[in-house]
Amino acid sequence: MKRILFLALLAAFSLMFSSALAAQDKKFEITGASYYSTGMFQSNVIGEVSLGYDVTKAVSLSLNGMTGNLYSSDKTWGASFEVSAKPKIGERFFMIPSLEVGALGGMLNDTHYNIRAFAGIGVEARFMLYDSFFCGFESKFMSAGAGLETFLFGLKLGVKF
Repeated sequence: MKRILFLALLAAFSLMFSSALAAQDKKFEITGASYYSTGMFQSNVIGEVSLGYDVTKAVSLSLNGMTGNLYSSDKTWGASFEVSAKPKIGERFFMIPSLEVGALGGMLNDTHYNIRAFAGIGVEARFMLYDSFFCGFESKFMSAGAGLETFLFGLKLGVKF
């Protein structure tokens, strides 16, 4: 009887451990996005790369880097920290609201800035194409002070690992 109880306990522990590992398998994500800017950025096309981490199933954190005017002598750049909620709408569909804070620099509204702090709010519609590959549409509003606001609209592609 003790052996059966020991084996059952060992099997339950190994199942719990393996399911905990499976849940942790896809906590990181890398995304790339291309946005169209309606405001402060000198270039209308902005690229962004993000590295994210799912703290829980519903909350994630990410570090973002963006740039524009890559072939110009006066580039536009930015970096931010973002907090997102991930409510699941359908089997593979998510609506993801987010808040971000960061720094911008370069050519903004035809003026060169070394560094400006900004805050932003956004929402992403994400569709999981496969288990670890997704695409989405994102819209953001960013503000770095009076006269330095913009709406960004863009497409995102990413991989979870």
